[in-house]
Amino acid sequence: MKKYELNSRNGLCNFFAEYISTELSENGKYSSVISVTDCESLILIKGYTENEKIQNIKDIINKFISEHSQEFTFIDLEKVSTIDMVSFGEKTKFKNKSLKWRFEKYVHFPNYTVNEVITPVVNSEFPYGFSKNYLKNLYLYLEHISYNIQDYFGYNFIEFDVEEDSSGNIEIISILTDSFYSSTKLKSIILDNFEMDISEINNLISSHDFVRDMLYSINSSPWYVVKENSEFRVI
Repeated sequence: MKKYELNSRNGLCNFFAEYISTELSENGKYSSVISVTDCESLILIKGYTENEKIQNIKDIINKFISEHSQEFTFIDLEKVSTIDMVSFGEKTKFKNKSLKWRFEKYVHFPNYTVNEVITPVVNSEFPYGFSKNYLKNLYLYLEHISYNIQDYFGYNFIEFDVEEDSSGNIEIISILTDSFYSSTKLKSIILDNFEMDISEINNLISSHDFVRDMLYSINSSPWYVVKENSEFRVI
């Protein structure tokens, strides 16, 4: 997952979006999508959830401030105004689970900025603010696959276009890569070595706290651990 300096506007937007999504989805029980926009003196919260139990977003905001305001010293959260536009019971919006995902070996987690533009508006970014059972675990599964195969198949970048069905099965629609294997061959190798079922990543992330994820090294993330005794079948 993308990493941000926590005590920053980007860090706040993504951390806050993740926090609200977790609260609304009850840690993955319901699908939820939340975005947070920092407009300097105003924070805008937008999104939707399939959870039908209407919650007071102000209560979640106050809980967040009481638990985490000391981690955001660049701003006094208690003095920031908020506007929330969150709709509940939105089950039909979560039917489509398709994702295009790109991994670049040498720039996956850049630790520098070039020609950074200071803007009055900063938004949270995918996959933060997405619940575990809606696109987040699919994103992490593709990251898990890429991390496990990158040393075997000689690529600098790989791009997956995938769809997840209602049972959690994943279909690879296409692969774009500069690997010395063809996309067809690489797809066959992946299908031979991974279950292509979202439950494979669910077992790894079942107890993982994504709200705190930005505080830790990516290497401590459970989906980023190479499979034990991994032997890839290349036929």
